[in-house]
Amino acid sequence: MSRDYDPALEPDVEFYRVADEDLTGEPGNLIRSEQLAQDAAAALDDARATYRVLYQSASGLGDEDTKPTNEPIAVSGLIAFPPGEAPAGGWPVVSWAHGTVGSADKSAPSMDPYLEDVPLANAGLGLLRKINKAPHALLNAFLRAGWAVAMTDYEGLGTYGNHPYLLGVSEGRGILDIVPAVHQLAAQTVGQQISDRYAIVGHSQGGQAALWGPTSRPPAPIRPPARARSSASPPWPRHPTSRTGCSWPIRAGSPSGISGPSTRCSATGSSVAIPPSIWS
Repeated sequence: MSRDYDPALEPDVEFYRVADEDLTGEPGNLIRSEQLAQDAAAALDDARATYRVLYQSASGLGDEDTKPTNEPIAVSGLIAFPPGEAPAGGWPVVSWAHGTVGSADKSAPSMDPYLEDVPLANAGLGLLRKINKAPHALLNAFLRAGWAVAMTDYEGLGTYGNHPYLLGVSEGRGILDIVPAVHQLAAQTVGQQISDRYAIVGHSQGGQAALWGPTSRPPAPIRPPARARSSASPPWPRHPTSRTGCSWPIRAGSPSGISGPSTRCSATGSSVAIPPSIWS
């Protein structure tokens, strides 16, 4: 049965509401999905299809001993597939961790289609829409390079409960548990194979989330660890391995087919680079 609707803790949008029977699987279980219109605000322009998804995770909120409760929860997000056919072995996945957008449910990137009557602006909800669209150029580049793109909203953004901002274990579970959902969605919709290779990329709040992701726990049924992670401008306090202003090294023979000589960084530091082994 569904919880009684609480406007203080969840949006009044049917897609995001869950019943107890929706949460009987394992973290990473795809609960439901719906395809977005190609011109929807949250859809990626270079995707063959973008879907709004709801998937199962486990809460990172702590109990009275500050240990995660591990309560089964639903997390919302977006998944986009590249055009064309998947290569042998399937499309690799990039799990995108978005930056700070706010703590209200309407801040969730997957909620953007419900705000399409709000024009882009430099304040209020119009500014929020601009912030949510800002990563699209990067995410479209991943699609053109042959990556499936997963975009979690994080715990409590769009779904029931409060968003635990900068709670690393919660963010990390969100960006990990969406990866198995990509496999399930691809099988149900586009009929293409997904590789077990995945990388985590994040900016700002998502930069911190990307650093937590590999340590939060391996997602099921994808057991291998993330093959790479890239963290840009994580909020203070920084993880000792995080640096700012960096780009990934792209080399010939990568799925993108683009070559580049080295990681490029600002004077303030260097990146957690993608190792060459991710391409093999």
